[in-house]
Amino acid sequence: MGAGPTIVRLARGGSSALDLDTEAGRAFLQERLAFYNKLCFLLSGGFFLVGALVAEWSEDDARAWWQRWRSQHTKPPEGSP
Repeated sequence: MGAGPTIVRLARGGSSALDLDTEAGRAFLQERLAFYNKLCFLLSGGFFLVGALVAEWSEDDARAWWQRWRSQHTKPPEGSP
């Protein structure tokens, strides 16, 4: 059971196949970080826009829209004048 340094390296997260101390490793990390930041920006921005749109629709506006939609898309009961 002489795998002591390997276990320590794996516990510290050093199990990547790419040597991160080289120029290629640093470029790889920069690309990954840039992708992560873009993804977070897009997700956060999307939630912000959806929240802003929902906030614009107050309860009265939603109720008025629902009543208009319902009056246009429902049939009157048969036999009514």
